[in-house]
Amino acid sequence: MTHRTDFSEATPEEIAAEVSEALRRHRITAVMSGGGCVSVYSENKYHSDDLDFIDSYRDRPGIQRALAEIGFFSERDRYFKNESTPVYLEFPPGPVMVGNELAKAPVEWETPSGRIRMLSPTDCVKDRLAKFYAWDDAQALYQALLVVASQPVNFREVERWSVKSEGQKERYRLFHNLAKKVQSRWEFDESAIVELATDQMVKERIKRLGR
Repeated sequence: MTHRTDFSEATPEEIAAEVSEALRRHRITAVMSGGGCVSVYSENKYHSDDLDFIDSYRDRPGIQRALAEIGFFSERDRYFKNESTPVYLEFPPGPVMVGNELAKAPVEWETPSGRIRMLSPTDCVKDRLAKFYAWDDAQALYQALLVVASQPVNFREVERWSVKSEGQKERYRLFHNLAKKVQSRWEFDESAIVELATDQMVKERIKRLGR
């Protein structure tokens, strides 16, 4: 059986679906996390060239065989690349974490190219907020808001995780205030989300300097 190997016109979602199907054929249950999930959930408003699949069992030979079927080959024993696309694949070791907690059960996201085994929208938001909380990463905050603008998210669960697991009550309030603004707009484009996130980060830094 022949499989697709030319991804020159493919979106991250299409590539992720082909990768997931290839892994499934070889009985490898890796879970996509990181920016790739944001690309899928935001319908490519955020474009990730790095697709992370968490593999708890680290079956490297099995992964290599699966990905070779679709033209992705290992490079420096870390990345997998296909010469037809700038998108590359990474397989960090498990378990699948969001901040200090294990992720909930992954979803099987249906696409025209196949199913993607990936973090749920709620865990995707946690995953991005973990970077924001730890490193003041404004892009990660923006990515979390993109998911909120596009998919249903369990805010009660994100708040519980933020406060009890991450100790980030004030940062969660900042995120939640931005999220409400995002959801109140019928059309909320990428530039508006970036502007909101940047403004809030600047205000927060000014507030800290004034203490």
